Amino acid sequence: MTEKNNSSSIEEKYQEITANLRKTKRISAFWLLPFIALCIGAILFFQIVKERGTSITITFTNGSGIVADKTQIRYQGLQIGIVKEVHFTDNLQKVEVVANINPEASSILRENTKFWLVQPNVSLAGISGLDSLVSRN
Repeated sequence: MTEKNNSSSIEEKYQEITANLRKTKRISAFWLLPFIALCIGAILFFQIVKERGTSITITFTNGSGIVADKTQIRYQGLQIGIVKEVHFTDNLQKVEVVANINPEASSILRENTKFWLVQPNVSLAGISGLDSLVSRN
């Protein structure tokens, strides 16, 4: 009986304590940094895709003087693009050039736009294509 008395006296001394747990629907501040990094990465990705411009393929009979990442594509004296790749066609008869055209200049391109190589030429009539020497093409 003393055991019963002891247990009831202990119960009287210590009241029952209950914890009220409530769920919060707040996002932890810990996730803020990865979210900001993801947003910055997405912005940079879309900016790079937007600035990349239009990729075109040009076929030449001769690839003399064409250098990837160096040869410029010019329109009315202004650079509108740059050559990215140079390789032979499947039958090894022609040269295919892959070039990136600036987004601002994409509107001047058409389905059958004609491109040609400008090389310096010295003759009795004069000198032509000298700007291709100056621009190192």
